[in-house]
Order: sequence, then C-alpha cells, then structure tokens
Amino acid sequence: MNIVIAYLKAFRYQNLLIIAFTMYLMRWFIMEPFVELHQLQLQMSEFHFGLLVISTVFIAAGGYLINDYFDLKIDKINKPEKIIIGRFIKRRVAIVVHWFLHSIGLMIGFYLGWRVGLWQLSFIQVFAILAVWFYSTDLKRQLLSGNLIIALTVALIPLSVVLFEVPSMNYHYGPKLVEITEKYQAADQAMQLNVNGDFVDASEDPRISYNRLIKRLFYWVFAFSLFAFLMSMAREITKDAADIKGDRYYGCNTIPIVWGFKTTKWIVSTIYILVIALCITLQQMFLPDRFSFLYVVALFTPLTLFNIYRTASAQTKTQLNYASNLNKVTCIIGLCYAFVAFYQISQLS
Repeated sequence: MNIVIAYLKAFRYQNLLIIAFTMYLMRWFIMEPFVELHQLQLQMSEFHFGLLVISTVFIAAGGYLINDYFDLKIDKINKPEKIIIGRFIKRRVAIVVHWFLHSIGLMIGFYLGWRVGLWQLSFIQVFAILAVWFYSTDLKRQLLSGNLIIALTVALIPLSVVLFEVPSMNYHYGPKLVEITEKYQAADQAMQLNVNGDFVDASEDPRISYNRLIKRLFYWVFAFSLFAFLMSMAREITKDAADIKGDRYYGCNTIPIVWGFKTTKWIVSTIYILVIALCITLQQMFLPDRFSFLYVVALFTPLTLFNIYRTASAQTKTQLNYASNLNKVTCIIGLCYAFVAFYQISQLS
C-alpha cells in the first residue's frame, strides 16, 4: 500500500471531510443567513475560520491515529485486514505524527482564542485532545464512558463554530449598540444597527434585537450538536456490537458485553426514535414550513427507521458494519437539512 494512501486511511479521511463539511454548513448555511437577516455580518474572517477547521481536522486525525495505535491487539481480532499501524506505518512514527497534529491543532486553538478575545475557548481543543487520548488508553474499555466521551467530542464540532464567532461579533457590535442606545434613549426611539454601522428606525431596543439573534444562533447550532451527539452515540454502540469478539477477549466492558446483544439493539433503536422525535419537534418549533416538514418526514425519518430495521435485524459482524455505515449516511442527510433552512431563511429577507 502506498504510504500516502495508508495515512489517508489511518486518518479516516472521509470522516475528516464530514467534519469540515459540517463546520462550513453551520457557518454558511445557518449562521450567516440569520446574521444577514438582521443586517449584520459575521466578524470572524474566512481565513481564521479556515484555521478553526484545520485545528479541528488535525485533532480528529491525530485522534484516529492514536486510537489505532492503542487498539492494535484488539484490531488483530476484530479487523485484521484493515490494520495499518504496525504494517504500513511504524508505531513509533504514528505516535510522533499524532503528537505533531495535536500540537498544531492546540496552538491554532490558543491563537484563535486570543484572536477573538476569549482565550478560554482554547479549552475546547484541550478537551478534545484529552478526550481522544483517554478514550484510546482506557475509557473505550469502560461501560458507556467511551461512547459518551466520543459523542460529546463530536457534538462540539458544530458548537465550536458559534462559540468562536460570537465573541468577535460582540467585540465589533457591542460598543456601537451601547452608543446608539444611549444616544436615542432620551428620545425614546428604538434603533437597529445595520451592516454598514449606521442605524435605522426599528420597533425595539437594538440590544434586545441583537441578543435575540445570538440566542437564535445558539439554539440552531445546539440543535445540530444534539443531533450529532445522539447519532454518534448510536453509531459507537453499534460499532461496539460489531467488535464484540476482540473486545471480550481483552476484557473490555462495552454495552454489548455487559448488557447483551438484545439490549444493545433496543438501546440503539431507542436513540434513533429520540432522534426522529427531536428532528420533528425542532422543525415544528423553528421552521414550520411545508418543505422542511417534507424533508424531515418524507426523507430523513424513513431513512432513520431503516437504520432501526437494519440494526434490529443484524446478526453478523458484516450486517452490523452495514448498519454503522448507514448511520453515517443518515447523519449526513440530517446535516443537509441546513440547506433547507438556508433556503427558507433567505426567503424571509
């Protein structure tokens, strides 16, 4: 195998593309149209946002590498044909590359935190690095702990987009909002800031309008984060079921081993039902139009129900791997709801 291909496979390049895709979806198709609807602009430059994406991708790539490094013995049982570390990439090299990627990702995180004026945001990168390290070394073998830590890390991917953007917006628009509010407060006139920094008549205090925008951004992105968390939980548990042979041999305490195969299927199916209920509820709350309803009910819901069927009927490792891959496809379809939201939000302007 070519060394470049070996690294791409070890990095799970498809997953890295999905990570970048998700982050740009949140920025371009959720946050930007809402901000422009209020005649404002996103303040984090495309260059710096690109750095945020690179930081996230590097940390994820390093995480995949270190996971394979520590899982070598288990993988020799569960998937010997897919082993790359120790066969095409030396273990010593893998650990060095892992630390290099995580170091670069962490440094970018600290730089961006300083750049937006809230250095504490870099703890997102710190958490992600520590999460994948402890997952690989210990938590993966513990009941529920590994599944939860990975799901939380995945949920942070879309959430980080809004967390790094809002401080920049507050820094840019905050003083102007205070200035214009004080200027017109005596005259009891409500004003609104537009994209050029000028002010126009509005029906309410501009600070109220701005705060409502920020809350809306958080609500929308958090909804996608919750969706990513639940879908990731379902996929991680399904993967544990597929890897039960090697995990049991090396004393892991995953859900399929501790609670049994049947209970595992019930848990995964329940998570999928929660996802369907969540998507329909949020669609009705935030964007109750016919097109959005059809997307959720006629496309996403049947595909998720098919996930339940494939998981519940799976008896072999191959069938469980199919169910795991189907989960990823369903997750992408769910994320693509952002395109529908973008179209509907654009119609409001």
